[in-house]
Amino acid sequence: MTAAAFPEVRRPPVPAPPPETERLLAALAEASALAERAESRAIALAFDAIGDIVLPEAVPATADDQALIRALAPLYLAAQLEEASLLTAVETLCGLAVSGSLQQDLGPLE
Repeated sequence: MTAAAFPEVRRPPVPAPPPETERLLAALAEASALAERAESRAIALAFDAIGDIVLPEAVPATADDQALIRALAPLYLAAQLEEASLLTAVETLCGLAVSGSLQQDLGPLE
């Protein structure tokens, strides 16, 4: 299958923004940077107020826990593929290939 030729789209040049816009964008960038600094300091103070965090000792996973994690891994992968709409795309591609609508060689099966 060959690539379709599309006419080149020419867009008109974008005019330069007026000086007021540049000053406003600079002021907004500075305000954003100040807000980020204030947030990071607030978080640091909040963690300082909490004090030391004591974590429990790590224990090895039991055989039941390992089996549960192994069983959930394929389900998690399937959920992520479904969320990305990859399964729908593959089903559509397979349907086109089986019906003969797809004229492109899909390569060898491995």
